[in-house]
Amino acid sequence: MNHESKSVRRPWRRVVAVLAGVGLSVPLLTTAPVSAAEEPATEAPQAQYLLSVPGGELDSVDNAVSASGGMVVARYDVASSILVQMPRNAPVPAGAVVVPDLSMEFQGTDDVGDLPTNTHRETSAVPDDVDGSGVTVALIDTGVADTGELNVEHVNVSGGAAGDGLGHGTFLAGLIAGSGAASSGDFAGSAPGAKILDVQVAEADGSTSLSKVLAGLQAVSDRAATDPSLKVANLALSTGSPLPPWFDPLTRGLDKLWYQGVTVVVASGNDGKGEVSSPASDPLLLAVGSVDENDTGERSDDRVADFSAYDRTFGSIRPDVVAPGVSLVSLRAPGSIADAENPSARVQDKYFKGTGTSMSAALTSGLVAGLISERSSLTPDEVKRVLMDSAYDT
Repeated sequence: MNHESKSVRRPWRRVVAVLAGVGLSVPLLTTAPVSAAEEPATEAPQAQYLLSVPGGELDSVDNAVSASGGMVVARYDVASSILVQMPRNAPVPAGAVVVPDLSMEFQGTDDVGDLPTNTHRETSAVPDDVDGSGVTVALIDTGVADTGELNVEHVNVSGGAAGDGLGHGTFLAGLIAGSGAASSGDFAGSAPGAKILDVQVAEADGSTSLSKVLAGLQAVSDRAATDPSLKVANLALSTGSPLPPWFDPLTRGLDKLWYQGVTVVVASGNDGKGEVSSPASDPLLLAVGSVDENDTGERSDDRVADFSAYDRTFGSIRPDVVAPGVSLVSLRAPGSIADAENPSARVQDKYFKGTGTSMSAALTSGLVAGLISERSSLTPDEVKRVLMDSAYDT
C-alpha cells in the first residue's frame, strides 16, 4: 500500500498524537507596499509584519528597513526572515516578501475514546532496552508542566508566563519521554530515556503566532549548534498555509534544522482527506498521520483514522507514515484548559486521554530518538528512510 496507509513498527517506530491541527489561513506572499487599507484599523503609525527573504540576504534587508524609517523587532536566521515595524505605505525592501504575522492555536479532537489503556508499544514492537537514552528531543509547543515523570529543560520564547496553560505540550512530552512512574510503566512514552527540551511558543491560552514559532525554531537551531544530543524536533501544528515550502518561512526554518542534522517530525493534521497543509506538506520533513489500533496491540485490526489528514502536495503523498493516535494515555497538566474542560478524560491522578495526529507525531519523535540512540551516525534522511522502509501496511 502507499505511504499514507503505513503504520510504524520496529524498535524505533511508534507514534502518538494528542491535540493537533489548526485552521490557519495564510495569504499569499506579496511584494507590494503594505498600505493602511490592507491593515486593521489602528492608531499605531507603523505596521508590524514578517519579511521573508528567500535569497537569505538578511543584512541588506535589515539596512533597507532602517533606511525606510522602520525597525527590526526580531531576526530569525534559521528561517531567513525578520519581524519588522515599518511606516505604512513603506516600500518592501528588494529581495523580501511580506508575510502576515498571523495568530495560531494548538487544537485537538473531541474523541478521547473509552478505554484507559495504551497498546502503542506492542503495536510498534519496541524492545524494552531501546529507550532513547542520550538523545534530546526539542518539543516546540505550548509548554511542559513539571510532572516528575520527565527529564525536561525549559526554554520560553512565548513572551508570556512559563508553563503549559493548554495541556497540549505536557501530553506530547509524556508520549515522547514520560517515565510512566505513577503507572508502573503502563503509560510510559516511546523513549522514556530521552531528554525533552521544552521550547514554549504559546501563551497560557494556547495561542501563538508565526513569529513566536519562528523564535522557537531559532532557539532550537542555536541549541543544536552546541548540543550534539539534540537530534529530534517535534512540531504538532498545522497552519493552513498554501505557500510552497521554498517560500513559507515556517517550512524553510524546519528545513534548516533538518540540514543541521535534526530530524523534524510534524503532524499531518486532523481534517481528513485533502487537508494536509504546512508544515506537513513539505516533502522533506517526516510527516505523521494517525492509525486506530482498536485498543489492541494486534496489527491485523489497525486502520488509518478517519480524521487523519492525507493528500498529495507538491508532488509527494503526505504523510509519510501513520502511527497510533486514538485514545492514548499520557501526562496530564493539572489546571490546564484541556484538563478543566475534559474531566472525563482523566486517568488516575496524573494522566489524561487524547486523540489526534499530534499524538502520533510525538510517539514517532520518541521512536526516532530510540533509533538514533542505537545508530547515532544516521542523518535525518536516513532516519526517514529507515522508518518508511520498516513500516507495515494496514
